Amino acid sequence: MIGETAAASGAGRRSTGIPWWSVLLMIVVFYPPVLKPFAWLTGQAPWERGLTENVTEGSAMRQVQLALLGLVAIGRLGFRRKDQPVRAGPNVLGWLLIAFAALALASVLWSDERMLSVRRLVALAMVGLAAFAFRRMPGEEFLRLVFFTTFAALAFGLAREVAAGRFQPWDPTYRFQGMYSNANTFGWTCVLVLLSGFPLVRGLRRWWPRVVLVIPLACLLLTRSRTALAAFLGAALFYAFLSLLRTRPAAFVASLFLAATATVSVLWIGQTSSWLEDSIKLGRQESGMATFQGRTYIWEEARVFVRARPWLGYGYDVFWSADRMEEFARILGWRNQNGHSNYVDVLLGLGYIGLFAFVSLLGIGIWRACRVAVGSGNPADLFTATLLVFCALHGFLETTLVSPCFLTLLYMTAVVRLGFPADPPVGGRLIH
Repeated sequence: MIGETAAASGAGRRSTGIPWWSVLLMIVVFYPPVLKPFAWLTGQAPWERGLTENVTEGSAMRQVQLALLGLVAIGRLGFRRKDQPVRAGPNVLGWLLIAFAALALASVLWSDERMLSVRRLVALAMVGLAAFAFRRMPGEEFLRLVFFTTFAALAFGLAREVAAGRFQPWDPTYRFQGMYSNANTFGWTCVLVLLSGFPLVRGLRRWWPRVVLVIPLACLLLTRSRTALAAFLGAALFYAFLSLLRTRPAAFVASLFLAATATVSVLWIGQTSSWLEDSIKLGRQESGMATFQGRTYIWEEARVFVRARPWLGYGYDVFWSADRMEEFARILGWRNQNGHSNYVDVLLGLGYIGLFAFVSLLGIGIWRACRVAVGSGNPADLFTATLLVFCALHGFLETTLVSPCFLTLLYMTAVVRLGFPADPPVGGRLIH
């Protein structure tokens, strides 16, 4: 069972400081353009290379960045203050994470791109080490790490758009891309600013921190990323429900009734008016909503490959090799580098066994995170539960958690905190 104290999650300790060195490390590893403010004015930057080149050649700079992340993580893991609590062994979620990692490592044996598989797994291992290292960080300090890292990326992206003369929010076809060539990628960065900002400003008497959150919300809308926006709305509602469930159970029941009523009303209006469809399009008239912007075509073609290797897949994160990217490009008429779904790409990489483990990790993780958050009311615990819900929703139409990005690090840190809980202080109870 799950203890009802905040200490059970390992994130209950509060800290008012900002971990500037850790923020700098995250920017160096995951958002390096922030440190090169003029690189994008002098030609094509390394992070904007072609998809095929990124797969076949990799990136030497990317390897150095992930190696730096791994070295810092090893240093943090090797140093433990004497006053820190002794760590408990893994619970069910922890053992499931170990099993998923073992399956991913073993997939090298049947991978048809072994060297690529090794590179991808080494990169994932660096992120995993960092997740274990950052599980020791106090909860509020970790929230500040997430907020200031992503806010710096957002500020740089906004400055880049303005300096390049591309910031045109009045244009109905404009999409805010930030530092990337894909607005959907920058959408979840805006969401991370909001999800980490909500718990930080909660309870503050000053009004200006709440006004600051209008900036990432406006940028999220300007990306016109329907997947990121829909997942954010779902996660935000979940955050509100958890908060009400802990403090005002009656209000929680009432809010559920109102949410159900609003959903039925919106669906009814959508059947009798084009208002709902126009709103969902976010001004993108070329939306292709029936096929999720062409994603269903990718999934239909991927089914052929799934039937060929249904149980163990083609190896972790190696299905989209340069040859297969070219093959799909010939069939579909456009080039892509993933299946545009975490679940599809895990299925292609590790088969049905891996997909079952991945979905179980998300499901059990959300359940345990909710129990901890409701029991403690700690802002960091609420963020953990909300983050996992966002990952589960966002992953239906976007591939993120398979690659070593910042969102993957946060997801893995959340699962590690829940799966390898800390011994609470005197009077607390363990998560078993």
